[in-house]
Amino acid sequence: MSQLLYRPATLARALYVGSQAARAAATDTDPDAGGVGLVLQPDGSLRIYSAAGESFSRAYADPAPRTDTGDEALLAVLSLHGTQTLLARLAELDDTYETVELRADAVGIYLVRDLWVIFASASNKADTLSPVDTLAVRPRDMAGPVPPSTPDGAVPGPLWGLHAGLCLDLLTGGPAMGPEDSLDAWAVRERNDLLAWHLGDWALGRTHAAHVSPRG
Repeated sequence: MSQLLYRPATLARALYVGSQAARAAATDTDPDAGGVGLVLQPDGSLRIYSAAGESFSRAYADPAPRTDTGDEALLAVLSLHGTQTLLARLAELDDTYETVELRADAVGIYLVRDLWVIFASASNKADTLSPVDTLAVRPRDMAGPVPPSTPDGAVPGPLWGLHAGLCLDLLTGGPAMGPEDSLDAWAVRERNDLLAWHLGDWALGRTHAAHVSPRG
């Protein structure tokens, strides 16, 4: 029998960052922007991802000790409302090494601690939503660090606002990041509306200028 264990803070960070593209692209007419996908990896880590247009975000939650993937084939999709509700429940848990177990079936997503279900209200939308998992920008397509301003320094560069908004969202808008989790961003060759980024060694993405103002 599988047992998928994660530290609450680790799971919350990955869920927040992995949902960035969907959160930024959500509108009143498309409130889920494809949804947020959760896929179990062979080593027990959880890949959490979303995409919209040329933007995508992907994050990994490392498993806690004693995780046993067994024959688990976890594949789930959350709505943004379900994502925010799950994040709120995770935020209520102390950031300790006491883990939570993640379970999913065709109906919903569940958090379990000490055999008690502490969260069971996020529906599994795998049959109705279709998040996209996009390939990262190739290193040879990166044009260098984001230019802070025009060559004469008078006017902020076209990517400056995009970079600033992304920093605010990922580093201060959600769960507290670890001290080693720096956000590194690069311009994309021959584009002034697209940003490639990495957060620590566990998340990456690509953000289009049209998706610079994520909704909470």
